[in-house]
Amino acid sequence: MKVAGAILIVLWFSMLGAVASDDNVQLDLLKSGDFALWREPVGEWKIVADAGKSEQDGKKLSCKEGKGSMVNGDKGRTHDIVTKEEFGDVEIHIEFVIPEKSNSGVYVMGRYEIQIYDSFGVEKDQYPGIECGGIYPRWINSKNIEGHSPKINAALAPGQWQSYDILFRAPRFDDKGKKTANAAFIKVVHNGRLIHENVQLTGPTRGGYDGEKAVGPLRLQGDHGPVAFRNIRVRPLTLGNAGETNPFFAMDTCRPKEQLDLLKELGYAGFSWVPSGDMRVELEGAHSRGLKLFAVYTGSWCRQQCANCTLSAYWILGREGSGCHSAGKKGQPSKLWSHI
Repeated sequence: MKVAGAILIVLWFSMLGAVASDDNVQLDLLKSGDFALWREPVGEWKIVADAGKSEQDGKKLSCKEGKGSMVNGDKGRTHDIVTKEEFGDVEIHIEFVIPEKSNSGVYVMGRYEIQIYDSFGVEKDQYPGIECGGIYPRWINSKNIEGHSPKINAALAPGQWQSYDILFRAPRFDDKGKKTANAAFIKVVHNGRLIHENVQLTGPTRGGYDGEKAVGPLRLQGDHGPVAFRNIRVRPLTLGNAGETNPFFAMDTCRPKEQLDLLKELGYAGFSWVPSGDMRVELEGAHSRGLKLFAVYTGSWCRQQCANCTLSAYWILGREGSGCHSAGKKGQPSKLWSHI
């Protein structure tokens, strides 16, 4: 979709009503250069500097010694690796590389898998959820059910590093342990492209831990073929319950229809006006106060084409809730946001 004007997107992935408290800091699971944050035993997993497709054998990975990444051993097969810490609502950034025809997966809470697979250039794969970026199906009565194909095939060629950004809401339970709301992948972005949005999970996917709980570890599959991971960052969150998310963004005021169409496609539920100040200064100010922006769309004010573009308001979500900075014509209230 073409959007008139130069639009700068600053997208923090805590964009759907997520509030991070002082305790909910981002964890870099490989920052220490070892397996200190992972459960023992780690099997044949080892720390390396980098990995890529082997020039001698396209179905294997070639690694460089050092720190920064981890690979599932020289043979490319070992047991899954699991974090010590357990998480509920969470955002995850993870980068991975596989060779030709390899297979792995990211199990959020150890139960709900986003598939890693060699899907480069594949128009339609064997079944929904087997694709790279697919939400793997459940296994019920000896059948695959409830698999979810990605909206688009964003897979890169084997040997190239790829990324997932995942926003996940854990299942909810009452005080008696009865489940009151399903787990859900709120957003999954593969290599910068939206592939899932608000997908509910009625239970663990095939190969996930049995049963459902309020928290669970991050689990990375290691027994289906060569795979390497790096930049594994996890941030615990507190998300609203289903139907209670409160996303905001700011937008250019002079091309609203095209941008609203774009934002609807991205799953947003409201809009506010673009700030008129220096966005770099605004971002630095927000950061210094411990605030986090959801998403900001900034562009030309188009004053020549849009003489009435005088209203300026934007939202920042802080640790205690949402705050508003606004400005408008003297004596007139600023309109802060509306449903679409």
